[in-house]
Amino acid sequence: NSQGVSVSRVFGKALELHAEAALFHTTNRYLADSNEFQMTRRMHNVSLAGGQYTFRHNVNLTVEYYHNGGSLTKQEWQNYRSYADRAGADLALGNPTTLAVANSLYTALGMGRDYVFNRVAWPIVLRKLDLETIAITSLRDGSPVLRPAVYWHLSPNWTVYVLQTEFCGNNRTELGFVPIRRESDR
Repeated sequence: NSQGVSVSRVFGKALELHAEAALFHTTNRYLADSNEFQMTRRMHNVSLAGGQYTFRHNVNLTVEYYHNGGSLTKQEWQNYRSYADRAGADLALGNPTTLAVANSLYTALGMGRDYVFNRVAWPIVLRKLDLETIAITSLRDGSPVLRPAVYWHLSPNWTVYVLQTEFCGNNRTELGFVPIRRESDR
């Protein structure tokens, strides 16, 4: 059961501001305890506020702040990290189960409560070639996910694009802890 509200307003021809808020009455979440995960149920709010501005030559900048009160507190994140550390030790002893459980409960951009979203879109050749960069940063530890992209519009129905996603930060940060490993990282 939830309720929410959304508002937006355009000022002139270049600036748009918006905000959203919702209250969720019953949300289930597994939280790390001393040696296991316990399901908890809590009421929480989710809110977002931001805007976008279009500069000359159609360069667009978007900035948003996002808060999710149902995500982990600092202490809950530390408990999760302790459980994940223990899972690494269990794996070294030949038991992958603890690590599988920790990985199944990890959600990138869902472990912290506060984030900032930034997007810059730049049409290099109007309706033909666009550059875009997106950055989402955890305000708890400063770790970002970065996603630059190039879009080449061959026709109104066909676009070829190249994008790269990088999760940055050390293994103690939310986005540096993403449980993936590329062959080039070994």
